[in-house]
Amino acid sequence: GVDMRAARLIRAAVPRAIAPRRARVAAASSSKATMTSVPSSSDSQKYKFGPIDIPASQVFYETPLSLGLVNLKPVVPGHVLVVSRRVVARFADLTPEETTDLWSLAKKVGTCVEPHFGATSLTYAIQDGPAAGQTVPHVHVHVLPRKPGDFENNDEVYEHIEKSGERV
Repeated sequence: GVDMRAARLIRAAVPRAIAPRRARVAAASSSKATMTSVPSSSDSQKYKFGPIDIPASQVFYETPLSLGLVNLKPVVPGHVLVVSRRVVARFADLTPEETTDLWSLAKKVGTCVEPHFGATSLTYAIQDGPAAGQTVPHVHVHVLPRKPGDFENNDEVYEHIEKSGERV
């Protein structure tokens, strides 16, 4: 099951601007990329992470082109995922607009989770393809709040990210 405490912590860290579905759809069709978070009370909206169905309760932020997801296997407290809304396996398959939106949301989420989890730095990681350790065939950015000494060897974080991956 999902540790909903983690979802509540992430939602608390990221400023909320809850809007009804109609407003989110209107925002998606406009040229202005307005960010809205997803109401935590409804799981009627389903999302995809590769072949995996993701309930709305695990989505803490959304833009017209990207989603912020609670990570079910966090490597450090506050470790979350930012995914493209459109399911594509490889980074090169994203449009320029999707690429910009994905990294803009990752930046926004990172600036919120870093102070909330008492971190002093961030690791942003993307595994682009199976040989790079990608276990879910859907472009996603790992956002990890980091503290001094959270790993004995700083580069161990990448091994832990790979080991924590969902196998599909």
